[in-house]
Amino acid sequence: NLPRSPDRKIVGYAVWETPQLPRLFAEGVRCVDAVWTASEFSRQAFLPYVKTFLLPHVVERPKVSPDDMAWAMARLGITEKRRDARATFYFYAIVDTVNPRKDVTTLFAAFAAAFPNVEDNVRLVVKQYRTPLNLESFPTVIDITADLSDGRTAALHALCDACVSTLLAEAWGLSLSEALSFVHLAF
Repeated sequence: NLPRSPDRKIVGYAVWETPQLPRLFAEGVRCVDAVWTASEFSRQAFLPYVKTFLLPHVVERPKVSPDDMAWAMARLGITEKRRDARATFYFYAIVDTVNPRKDVTTLFAAFAAAFPNVEDNVRLVVKQYRTPLNLESFPTVIDITADLSDGRTAALHALCDACVSTLLAEAWGLSLSEALSFVHLAF
C-alpha cells in the first residue's frame, strides 16, 4: 500500500507472456496508474486493467573490446582478412533449450531444411544456457554453451548477420533489442 498522491503518478514496467493476466496479477496491477510494456502482445494483456503504453526496450549498445572481437572471430572461424569480404552468412540465436516456449525444435528443423549443406556457407550460431543440447551432429551449427560476458555477447551481435527468434507466446525479447542496437543504417 503506497501512499497515493494526485500529484504523483506511479508507472509499472512489465512484460507479460500469455494473452491474459491471472486474477492475482490483475488485482495487483491496479496499484499503478499506468503500465509501460515492450510489445503489443503484452499491452493487450494489461489493457483491460490499467492504462497501458507501448514503450520499446531501451538498450545501450555494449562496448566490444578487441579481445571480445578476437574471441568471437575465432569462435566463428572468421579471419581478419575475411572479416569484411566473408562469404559465410551467420544466423544466431540465444536460446534456453529447456523452456518449450523457446521452440528450439522449430529453429533446428527450419535451419536444417533451408540450409542442409555445409557448402551453403550459412551457419547457425547457438548460444545455449541452462541445460544445453548436444549439437555435435549438426555440422552447420556453431554451438556456444559457456557463459559469455556482455562484451562477448556484443561481439556476436556485431559479427553475425541475423538474430533469430522462434519464441512462442513471448513478448518482445531483450535479445532482439540488443541485436537491433548493432544494426548499421545507411541513408
